[in-house]
This record gives sequence, structure tokens and C-alpha cells, in this order.
Amino acid sequence: MIYNCHSQCDFYRSSICNSNDDDILERLYRDVSSILSSHDDRLQHSDMNSSIASSENLSKWKKMYAALYDELEKVRNMLLIQNNINQKQSSEITLLQEEMDNVKVRYEAKLKDMRDKVVEKQKRVLLLEEQIRSIAYGTQKPIPLKAFQEAKEELSTDLSIMFTSINISDEYVAAVGVCPAYFLSLEFFDFELQTTPILTKQTTTLDFTTIYSVVVSNLFVHYIESNGIIIEMYSPQNANYTLLAAGVVNLKPLIQVR
Repeated sequence: MIYNCHSQCDFYRSSICNSNDDDILERLYRDVSSILSSHDDRLQHSDMNSSIASSENLSKWKKMYAALYDELEKVRNMLLIQNNINQKQSSEITLLQEEMDNVKVRYEAKLKDMRDKVVEKQKRVLLLEEQIRSIAYGTQKPIPLKAFQEAKEELSTDLSIMFTSINISDEYVAAVGVCPAYFLSLEFFDFELQTTPILTKQTTTLDFTTIYSVVVSNLFVHYIESNGIIIEMYSPQNANYTLLAAGVVNLKPLIQVR
């Protein structure tokens, strides 16, 4: 009888491998029920003494099978639930991956755009620094001092400021330790900023004159009344400049009525 059960189990395994249409547990139930039914038929033809013991064994087998079937059903339901969860998680992971890829593409494009803007800004800064450096380091030629001319009776609109010498005080040099390199800048009204060449001596003789061709107007007169020529002294430090001193040349006496 045990051999017959193994034969039936072998037959059951082969049927599982050959068919994918029926549910595995349902086919298992049918196969085992068929075995138990055939066993009942054999019990009906056996003697009374052995049939009682066989019947009890058969009852135990049925209970064990029913319990096994229930447990397998629970396992199958759990596996189905887990499979559904896995599929949902896989879909969510795919969506998240796609979103991350899109974000990465947008980020790289934005980063490239920002990098290009930074490079362009650096180019403009370097160009401005080069222009300032060309002015500060003496590429601007000083205007030669014109020969003294007797004053004419007609009104001149030329306003000039002349530097013949520059002297840095001993107190300042003692405070900083050494006389720094320096240059002067002149700012007046709406004219272009003027600068002297770079100087290095504490006392320097200059031949530097700046002439402003002004047009006398109410705006210009108002400017002279409230402002003047702003003179600042700078010390170049690589690409930067440090302000050392500043002063204003008052031009208000030029318009006072005598």
C-alpha cells in the first residue's frame, strides 16, 4: 500500500510538471482524495479486525492532510500578498528611478548654464581689472605742462590742476614702516577719472597737469558750490587697491563775486 502511495505521488508530480492550468493545491487535494477513496474501497473488502485499525489510521491521515492543506493555503495566500507587495514596490522603484533620472538631467543642464554664466562673468571681471590696471600702472600718458601764458582778458573755460611735487609725511612712513608704491586719482564733475603714474619715493617731483574743458552752466555752478576736485591716494596690491588718503580741492572761491 505504501508503494501504491509513492506511485500515486509520482504520478502527481508528473502531472504538476506537465500542466500549468489547474491550481497546485486543488490538484493535490484531488489526488490525495482519490488515494483515500481507493483505500476505503479496499477496507470494505477486508476483514473486520483489520478494518477497524485501518479506519483509524485513515481518519488520522485525513486530519493530517486537512491540516496540511490549510497550512499550505495560508502559505499560498501569504505568497500572493507578498508577490503583490513586491510588484507594487517594483513599480514605485521604477517610477522613482525615472523621476531621479529626470531630476538629474535638469540639474546637470542648470549646472552647465550656471557654469557658463560664471565663466562669462569672470571674463568681464578680468577685462575690467585689466582696464583698471592699465590706468593705474601708468599706461596713461601725463599731459605735458604747457608754457606759461599771460592771462588774457577773454574768459577761458579751461580748468586745470597741476602737480609739481608730492611729499609723504615722515609720521606716515614711520607708521607703515616703509614708503609704499602709490598713485593719485582725480575725480571731477562728470569728467573721466584721471590717474598719475605709480610712484615709489616719499618725495617726488612731478610734471603732471590735468586740464578740464568745462561748459559753464547752472548745473556746473551748483556742483562747484557744493563739491570740488576729489583727489585720492591708492596703493596697488596685486589686483586690488588700498586707499591711503583722500582730499577735496575746494573750487567755490572761483565763482565768488569780487
